[in-house]
Amino acid sequence: MTETNVSPASNWERSLGAVKGFVNANSRMPRKTASSESAERRLSEWSAKQRAAKRRNTLSAERTAILESIPGWLWGVNTSADAVENAPSTSGNLVQGADEVVDFFPDESA
Repeated sequence: MTETNVSPASNWERSLGAVKGFVNANSRMPRKTASSESAERRLSEWSAKQRAAKRRNTLSAERTAILESIPGWLWGVNTSADAVENAPSTSGNLVQGADEVVDFFPDESA
């Protein structure tokens, strides 16, 4: 049976789960440099969308806290020596790039 009316919240939670699963399996964040057809690249794009939403102040405090609980999650690049020295070893992608990207699990009702 296929889901026909998946809510945006459900899509967000599924994408979040996929990112957490990737981090758990690979000990790093998904990378933008992965193949354009890969699941890793789509996860990287979803992460970029969350960073863009935070920059636009459209990401809720609850979602912000959830994302910050992911090992290696960073909101941007801090190039100070202290930040580089203390950066988590699990960080694979400091800044994702584009502001507008597709959800990892697109809304199938559209």
